[in-house]
This record gives sequence, structure tokens and C-alpha cells, in this order.
Amino acid sequence: MDEETSLDHVRANIDWWQSREADEVRLARRAWGDDEPTWGIFGVPEREVHLLPEPLDGIVAVELGCGTGYVSAWLGRRGARPIGVDPTPTQLAIARRCQDEFGPRYPLVRAAGEQVPLRDGCCDLVISEYGAAIWADPHRWIPEAARLLRPGGELIFLGNSTLLVQCVPEDDQPATDRLLRPQFGDVPLRLGRRRHRRVPPQPRRHDPAAGVVRLRGRGPRRAPGPRRRHHVVPVRDHRVGVALARRRGVEGSQGMTADAFSDLMAALDPAMLVVTAADGDERAGCLVGFHGQSSIDPPRYCVWLSKANHTYRVALRSTHLGVHLLAEGDHGVAAAFGTRTGDEVDKFADQPYELGPGGVPLLAACPHRFVVRRTVLVDEGGDHVCLSGEPIDATGTPFTPLRLSAVDDLDPGHAAQERPSPPTERAE
Repeated sequence: MDEETSLDHVRANIDWWQSREADEVRLARRAWGDDEPTWGIFGVPEREVHLLPEPLDGIVAVELGCGTGYVSAWLGRRGARPIGVDPTPTQLAIARRCQDEFGPRYPLVRAAGEQVPLRDGCCDLVISEYGAAIWADPHRWIPEAARLLRPGGELIFLGNSTLLVQCVPEDDQPATDRLLRPQFGDVPLRLGRRRHRRVPPQPRRHDPAAGVVRLRGRGPRRAPGPRRRHHVVPVRDHRVGVALARRRGVEGSQGMTADAFSDLMAALDPAMLVVTAADGDERAGCLVGFHGQSSIDPPRYCVWLSKANHTYRVALRSTHLGVHLLAEGDHGVAAAFGTRTGDEVDKFADQPYELGPGGVPLLAACPHRFVVRRTVLVDEGGDHVCLSGEPIDATGTPFTPLRLSAVDDLDPGHAAQERPSPPTERAE
């Protein structure tokens, strides 16, 4: 299936789920309020099914098509460190409200199950309960799950039986006792009164060098569950902008040149930050020039982290970020966090710090700082990813910031390069 078709079916599914917001709020609150996971249309309790691996303590779990996130919440309450992935803004919004009401909080990523902006081998468990399992292209989301899993990891998925799907009419009516759809072939399929294309059969591929992944599937189960939300903030990194301009043929059109755009961005001379993150005992921090306030009410702040950075990988698993505003005299701090990579050294070994909310390290040398509680991640397919959050615990007094022009002498610890990856759902 080509990318255009993929985006068409994702957008159509998003539209359908957006239309169900009122029902999803009710279903989500009920599921988040359950102490024990229940599975399928008959609500079979986990103690009878034993669907989840044991123990869950400390494992990283990615839920593809998390909806309103109740499965990830069940995992989090049992000691796992979940990350919820879903393309639907209203579903993610409901999940965030349920996190605030019921707990626990964990990272939410807006992306399709076929295109996940997480690194290879980042998790021990991928789970899909009526999410990607039935709403995504199986020829793409299953290989994507295998990419995310460490060797020996598990993929657990639930979905309707093939027979049930073959008996569902095209007008959103319940299944009948007649076979109405072919099992194979490139044929139209209607979901939510929208016309889609079924995926044509494709040859299976196996990489003999890939790690072993154990698969567990169950079905039939319950109708599609709830989902969650995201704010989207446009990225304006002038170096990324230059690359995009050249790739998209902007240079020379309407008098626009990539160099002109680069010059405009350089003239802004942004203030520099050090952003810190933590995941358990793992700490990380990096020098950041791409950031800004994105909302007044409610207050929100965004930072963009390079996908090449160790800090980005730790931030994906963290609940809070420390945002340190550097003053004119903080060139040494900028050098400590901007010229070395956390893949090779502990940047905090020579930097006194204390632990803040969510265990995030707060630098003693930087009194002008605040902490953001992570709410949103947005990946537009470039070399940086936006992490947005709610500012909390701010301290400091008026100061003169250290600006980009003052750190031109520093060589970055990482080049702005990364493993090629497919784009996620883009901000419009």
C-alpha cells in the first residue's frame, strides 16, 4: 500500500473516531475506573485470561492504537512504563483527562500504528487491543511493532475474528448470518460510512538477522475502545527549514530562497536552554535552541529535541522535563551540555543538581528554570521532535539570556542526523 493510500485511510479513521467523542468519554471513564483489566465483548477478567505477561515491573510497553489509553493505564498500575500511540486528537484528549482524574500519567504520542516515531528496540512489549490490530494495515503495523521490540519481546493483539468481519454490512449495521465480504483481494471496505480500500495480499518477508519476537493474538473480542488527544505546534528550526525548502522545491519559487529563510531565522538569535530528562536512574540533558511558549491559557511550552540525541530517547520515556534558561554567564554550562553526548559520558558527573518533579534533574548552576509536565509529542518527519507540556514549579528573576550567537564556537556532540524513518501524522 503506498503512502498516499495509507494517509487516506488514517485520516478517514480519525474522522470517524472524532465523531464518537461523547460516547468515548463515557466508555473511557468506565474502563479507567476498573481495577482489573477485562477483555472482549463479554468482559472476561484478566485473572481468567492471563493475557498480560508477568511480571510487568519495569518493562517498557508501547500500545499501538491506544485510543483513550485505558489498556496503558492498566499496564502502568501493574508496574510497566507504558507509551500510548494513537493518531486521533479527541481520543488523546480524553486519555489526558482520564490521566488527570484516575492516574497514572504516561507519555502520549500522536502517530499512526504504521508510522511510529520511536527508536528501534525501544520496548519489551507492544500491545494492541482493537487499535492498530484492526484499524491499521497489517503488512505495515506488524513489521513496525517488530522494529520497536527488543529481541525476545512480545507482541500481544486482540481483534475481531475474520468470520465476523466478513459478515459486517457496509452501512454500519451489526453483523449478519451471511458472508458479505471476500476474505482476500483488493476490494472496497466501508468503515464509519467512509469508503476505503482493502489491502491486497502481499508476500511475507522475514529478515533472518532480526531478533525473535513472540506473538500472541486473541479474538473475537470487544468493539473498538476509546482514544485520546494532542495539541500540534508547527516546527520552525531554520536548519530544518532550509532542508525542507530544498526538498520541496521552494528555492526559487515566488522569490523565496533557502538561504534567505536561513538568514531570517539566524537574525532571531534565540535564547539558549538546557533541557533535562530522567527515566528512573537514567539522566540526560542537552543544549536546545528551538523552543517557545505555545499557549497562554492553559499555559504550554514546547521544546524541540534532535532525534540523534541521547536526551531525546530518555525524554520519550520521561513524564517531566527540566527547562533551564541560560544567562549570559552560563557559557560553561552550555558547553557541558552542548558539546558532549550522553551516549558516551555522564554530563551530570561535574554538574551539581537536585531532583525535581518526576525525578527530573534540576541544575544548581541554573536558577532561572521551570519544569514542564509532558502532554504532547509531535513528529513532522524532520530531524527534531516537538515535546509540549504544562509548565509547573517555575523559579528565577529577570536576567539577560545567553543567545545562539554567543555559542557559535561550540561543536555539537551529535550531528543532526538520524536513522531514516517514515513520517507520522503531520500537523496541518
